[in-house]
Amino acid sequence: MKYSTISIAVVMLLLIAPSLEAQVGQLEGTVTDEAGKPMEGVEISIQSQNTSRKYNLKTNKKGKYYHGAINLQATYTVVARKAGYRTEYESGVRASFGVDDGGFDPRGGGKRGKVDFTLKEGKSGKLAFEMTKEEREQFMKQQTVVKEVRAAYNRGIMALNLGQNEEAVIAFRECVTKDPRRPAIWANLGNAYLNLKKHKEAIESYEKAIEIAPSNATFYQNLGNIYANMGDSANAEKSFKKSAELNAAVDPAAAAINYYNMGVTFINKGQNQQAAEALQNAVTSDPAHAEAHYQLGIVLLGMNKLEGAITHLAEYAKLNPNGENAPVARDLVKQLKGGE
Repeated sequence: MKYSTISIAVVMLLLIAPSLEAQVGQLEGTVTDEAGKPMEGVEISIQSQNTSRKYNLKTNKKGKYYHGAINLQATYTVVARKAGYRTEYESGVRASFGVDDGGFDPRGGGKRGKVDFTLKEGKSGKLAFEMTKEEREQFMKQQTVVKEVRAAYNRGIMALNLGQNEEAVIAFRECVTKDPRRPAIWANLGNAYLNLKKHKEAIESYEKAIEIAPSNATFYQNLGNIYANMGDSANAEKSFKKSAELNAAVDPAAAAINYYNMGVTFINKGQNQQAAEALQNAVTSDPAHAEAHYQLGIVLLGMNKLEGAITHLAEYAKLNPNGENAPVARDLVKQLKGGE
C-alpha cells in the first residue's frame, strides 16, 4: 500500500513539472539610431516591476537583443542605454511564447514579447524609477532650479533687448547665483555690464564665461572689444589673438574679424608694422574682407610700401565700389600710379 502511494505521488509530480517549465517566455527587440542604422553594444536592462529580478544583456552587430527565459507572469520595464545617447525605456512589458501575437499583451497594458527602440544623441542618465528616494528628491530640486534659471534668463534677455540693462543685470545675477555653470549667462551678464559702462564687472563676467568654456572664440572676441573700449590695447590684442587662433581652423571669416580688430588696435597705438601683420592675416583668412584691405593699404602707404598699398586699396574699391572709402581708395590708387 505504501509503495502504491509513493508511485502515485511521483506520477503527480511528473504531471505537474511540465506546467512549471511553461512559465517562461521570450523577449526580444532591435535598437537603431535616428538614421535607422542598427546599434551594437546597447545595454538592455529588463527589470521586473513586481520583484527585484533583473536581466542584463547587450545588442549584437545587427542591433538585436534576445532573452529566452523571461517569467511569463511578471511585468517588466525594458531600458535601452548607451553613452552619448538619451536613455529610452518601455514599461508594462510582458514576455511571450514566441508566437506572432502582434506585439501587444492581450490582457491590456503594454507590449508583449518584442520591444524596439530608436536612440537619439544626447545625455544618458538614470531614469526616475531607477533612483533612490534621496536621488529623486535631489533630481526634483534640480528640475525646480532649472525652471527658475530658465525663467530668469528669459527675463534678462528681454530686458537686454529692450535696453533695460539694470533689470538685465538683476535677472542674470539671479541665474548665476542659482546655477553658476552656464557660460552663456555669464557672457550676457557681461554684455549688460558693458552697456552700463561697468567695464570691470563686464570683464569679470566674461572671464567667468571663458573659465567655463575656454574654447569659445566669441567670448575672447567680446572680451577684446571691452578692453579696446577701455583703451587697454595690450589686453585687447591678447584677446583678439586668442580668438583668431581658435577660429583659424574652423571659421576663417571669423578669424579675419579677429585679426582686423587686432590691426585696428595696433593702428590706434601707432604700431604700423604690427598693424600691417595683423591686417595681412585678416585678408589671408578672408580675402573678401574689404575693410581689412583698405586699412592695410593705408598702413602700407604710411610705411612707404607703395606697391602693396596700391594692391590693397584697389582690391577694396573692387570689393566695395560704393563703400564710404571707395572714392578715396580710387583717388589714391590713381595718384600712386602716376595719374594713370
